[in-house]
Amino acid sequence: MIFCIFGAQQALAVPNTVIATIGVGAGPVGIDVSESDDRTYVANADDNTITVINSITNTVITTTGVGINPAGIGVNEFNNRAYVTNSDSNTVSIVNTVNNLLIGTIPVGSVPRGIAVNESIDRTFVANFASNNVSIINTDTNTVIGTIPVGSAPLGVAVNESTNRAYVTNFASNTVSVINTGLHTVIATIPVGLSPNAVAVDENTNRAYVTNLAGNTVSVINTDTNTVIDTIPVGLAPFAVSVNESNERAYVANFSDDTVSVIDTDTNTVIDTISVGSVPRGIVVNETNERAYVANSSSNSVSVIELEPPELPSSEIDTIAVGSNPAAIALNETTERAYVTNSAGNSVSIINTDTNTVVDTVGVGFAPLGIGLNEPTAKAFVSNSIDNTVSILNTVTNTIIDTIAVGQGPLGVAVDQSAGRAYVANQNSNTVSVINTGTNTVIDTITVGANPTRIGINESTNRAYVSNVAGDNLSVINTLTNTVIDTIAVGQDPIGVAVNETTDRVYVANSVSNSVSVINTNTNSVIATVPVGLNPRGIAIDESINRVYATNLNSNTVSVINTDTNTVVDSITVGTFPAGIAVNETIVRAFVANLNSNTVSVISLEIDTDGDGITDGDDNCPIPNPGQEDLDSDDKGDACDLLHVITTDTTVPGDLNSLGTILVKSNSVLTIPNGVTVTIPSESNLTIRSGSGALIEFGGSLVVLS
Repeated sequence: MIFCIFGAQQALAVPNTVIATIGVGAGPVGIDVSESDDRTYVANADDNTITVINSITNTVITTTGVGINPAGIGVNEFNNRAYVTNSDSNTVSIVNTVNNLLIGTIPVGSVPRGIAVNESIDRTFVANFASNNVSIINTDTNTVIGTIPVGSAPLGVAVNESTNRAYVTNFASNTVSVINTGLHTVIATIPVGLSPNAVAVDENTNRAYVTNLAGNTVSVINTDTNTVIDTIPVGLAPFAVSVNESNERAYVANFSDDTVSVIDTDTNTVIDTISVGSVPRGIVVNETNERAYVANSSSNSVSVIELEPPELPSSEIDTIAVGSNPAAIALNETTERAYVTNSAGNSVSIINTDTNTVVDTVGVGFAPLGIGLNEPTAKAFVSNSIDNTVSILNTVTNTIIDTIAVGQGPLGVAVDQSAGRAYVANQNSNTVSVINTGTNTVIDTITVGANPTRIGINESTNRAYVSNVAGDNLSVINTLTNTVIDTIAVGQDPIGVAVNETTDRVYVANSVSNSVSVINTNTNSVIATVPVGLNPRGIAIDESINRVYATNLNSNTVSVINTDTNTVVDSITVGTFPAGIAVNETIVRAFVANLNSNTVSVISLEIDTDGDGITDGDDNCPIPNPGQEDLDSDDKGDACDLLHVITTDTTVPGDLNSLGTILVKSNSVLTIPNGVTVTIPSESNLTIRSGSGALIEFGGSLVVLS
């Protein structure tokens, strides 16, 4: 039975209020969400089932039988699986989330309870309450590959994918074990409150939140130092916790007083208390739809809470609402259009980049994750990752004109416009499909590395560069012969790829290494590695100003890299889970697809080289001239009139009059050598200025005539 469904009125709901109550199975405890397909999964301990909820309509879709006394549940959106701990069966059930069928069972330790999925490394971690250990499951093979001893009576577990750490609450030890998920070892043990039960991690701030069941508190852990930095009083018997990184809140389900405490994670204070069902034992936040879901074990229900919307990042110049879970983006500078794939909306949003408004939405295949444009033929090629197809969009009429079967799990798309070819990375078949963009047919299939994800094209050298996320490398393809001619090792789990044809450089976003690899394409070698934010995914280049832009999924930022120095020179806050990015050099803007905000951030890329507060595009002089003075009205700032710039060590001639103003740039040397007399006529207005570290050496003499 379903109670209190507000339907269309949900958009008007007051934040931090229950907007719906959904009847589920008996004794619901564990709960998790799949944001990409709008599903909520509930483990019902008393009837040995899981309930699947449609998060849009707040209705039950189906019920699936699992093991005995299911307690915890974790969803892997990447492989479409849900993993359920069965406390009395000592097993984990595997459910296919596409058809919601039970497809396997994995033996684990004794009395498994908490469970956490790390999608980036294909691992699931299970806390075994009676074994005092954690089982590690390889989600590719669905086998236990290791067991890690922890404290006494482990209950909850959470992972920080960006740092490769897992946090396990030890109920009887009053501690949290910190696990290095790469080495499978405990690297720290942190004392917390009484009877720690659940844990949640905020990857943006590197904080962990632990519910202390007997202490009626939440311990806040700094995960950089592995120390408790605060303790927050909450309701009675806090049982579960979930974090909303987008609005800086933590939500705590209080078992004994039927409430949820809302914590401001900036101040670590409780700012609200929400009444829910009877005996809440599980809670999860869906940041995509800004809802929290609470499993009420005695009410046999799930409470749906409307959450506070995130604040608009102050550094953006505009934010455009698009479809559900925007993932990839491509730009046509000529027609002033941006094309955004909405991975959960099965559509492409078309944006007028002059007005920053959505002018059309076109339906495509299931779970579109990549897009590439062919401007000469007015076509966009959209990869549908579940359908194993590419939709071809006519960008004049905004209609789908063809659908092409490609490999399994197509993701990245790149177009070689000069050759009339589109290249599609098929992640699940380890291939690249080559499409003739004139005939809309696949003309070749190229085997590449493990789990190819994204592609960059260098049309001038006839090369394609494919990131292989599971191989930690890049495949180099000769696009004339469609053969792999080299493989380049890069960072861990590379995803985004961008090519600078002017400088013969390729930039690769390494999602687990939190870095960008810089490759010299003449030697096919990595020449620099640039640290960026957490979980970099998308990457784009502005060749006109020598900048690279990397989206950091877990930092909600874009790192700006100076390609001359290969250093990060700025960090721009954008929406939640920024993924795809594209640059329009004509209007000096970047467009960022924010996966969980359902928005596109518009960023101004204009820079101020001389630091005078005037961006280069509007500056009348490339040296500081903040007032933009131009007394002679020649459209060139007074600071630049008759300017002679010394940028290298220079020996000047005997006559300086023609040089006018001399600017000696930083770390350069201007020398007037011995024996040289410099004559300056009285009518000259010669000045010499120097930058930081500059040197002016007078070995000769200056003669000023009156």
